[in-house]
Amino acid sequence: MKRNRTWFGVVASLLLIASTAVSTACGVPLDDSPRAINRTTTTTPVATTADVVTGPRVTLYFVNEDGGLVGQTTPSSTVVNVEGAVAALLRTRPSPPLSTRIPADTRLVDLDTSGDLVTVNLTGQIGTIRGEAEEQAYAQIVFTILAFPRYERVRFLIEGEVIAAPTDRENREIVTADDFDPPLNPN
Repeated sequence: MKRNRTWFGVVASLLLIASTAVSTACGVPLDDSPRAINRTTTTTPVATTADVVTGPRVTLYFVNEDGGLVGQTTPSSTVVNVEGAVAALLRTRPSPPLSTRIPADTRLVDLDTSGDLVTVNLTGQIGTIRGEAEEQAYAQIVFTILAFPRYERVRFLIEGEVIAAPTDRENREIVTADDFDPPLNPN
């Protein structure tokens, strides 16, 4: 009986060694430095210049001559996520006839996502505007965020303090697309 257990242990060890050798032998070898890829081994057709996209794209919202929002889809040099989109919106100055109502020195302090809610923390410069321009500035940010289908609600903070953002309905702590009427609603 002891001999069968020894034999079983030897066979199990050999199987373990063999399976380890097979699984590691099928992997891609690691190189010490970059190396050229032989094009003749690829099966993917090479794209022509007309087929090449200049990079990830993001939709930023700006104000048109009538005071309505217009989505402008542009290439982005940063990672296309909601934080990158808001940062791009804050630093982009569009060409006329489009404009932005967001004060030029407004910066993104922080951005947090939780489910369908995005919490945007901005510097105090966003609070220097009033009236229709203030509503348009917040709408620009809201619709830039809502261009990402997974998000439906936006909360604003200024320097870490929750604020009620201006909308067509009333000032609200949590804003949705439904809080804006045409011409602000770009959908």
